[in-house]
Amino acid sequence: MLKRVIVSLALLSAGPAGAQSYLVQPNAASCLSRSQAQCTALHCDGTQTKYWWPCQTLTDGTVAVVVEPTGPFGQSVTVNGATAGLTVGEVATLLSQATLGTKLPWVISEAAFAARFTPVQISAINASVDSIVAPSWTAVKAAATTDLTSVGVTTLVNRLVTLGLIPASQVQTILAPIAVAQVGSAIP
Repeated sequence: MLKRVIVSLALLSAGPAGAQSYLVQPNAASCLSRSQAQCTALHCDGTQTKYWWPCQTLTDGTVAVVVEPTGPFGQSVTVNGATAGLTVGEVATLLSQATLGTKLPWVISEAAFAARFTPVQISAINASVDSIVAPSWTAVKAAATTDLTSVGVTTLVNRLVTLGLIPASQVQTILAPIAVAQVGSAIP
């Protein structure tokens, strides 16, 4: 009997671990049903392992099945002789992070990112000639959206702290994803 335990779907709020794809569902029940169907097809025990894929609530209220690029939580998997996965139709409707954009809670508009800083901080950042801050801030301002989990953004924010342009206590607020209700606090 296959057993898989996910401690909490809240882990997803930290952002993507890789190039995940998203199968958008109209609501939490649909997302959990699809995830559970995968688990059933793989002969999960239904108690310790009830759902296969995690679900991520999007900022528009829809909920997406999160599909990893490869491995057991990818589009298809064989476990203990059972093969299951997304249908051809579902694969055709998978969306990338770039396509979903600000529907993902860790991707916000450039204006929303800038609004997380005070006017004094913005002035200091704009005036900075630091070799990390200047090009990073220019790139952020040029982009339509900001991925709060990207290496470039986290490096920028950490450098702002190092230079004393923002207090360390503000980092968590600056990099916080948009609050969305998580689907299921734990699996099972």
